[in-house]
Amino acid sequence: ELAGAPHVKFKPIELTGAPHVKFKPIELAGAPHVKFKPIELTGAPHVKFKPIELAGAPHVKFKPIELAGAPHVKFKPIELAGAPHVKFKPVELAGAPHVKFINQEIA
Repeated sequence: ELAGAPHVKFKPIELTGAPHVKFKPIELAGAPHVKFKPIELTGAPHVKFKPIELAGAPHVKFKPIELAGAPHVKFKPIELAGAPHVKFKPVELAGAPHVKFINQEIA
């Protein structure tokens, strides 16, 4: 589970940066313009995804399941971050420092 705000309600691996987000499997969004499919996620309307790519800014360059909310992000498997304070492992992701992850939790 992952969230960019305390209003987020998750199930499997849903994540959102705003209360307008509607998820399914592992969809995540940082804005209401986001359109997902498998595990696509975005923080801005400029984002173009494929498998599990996600971005919080137009500077993001993805590969497998990389995602970032800022240019400082350094990913590996499925790491994603919305701030430089984020520390990931498998599929952790964060949009704020309040996040505490484990398996595939994100914030």
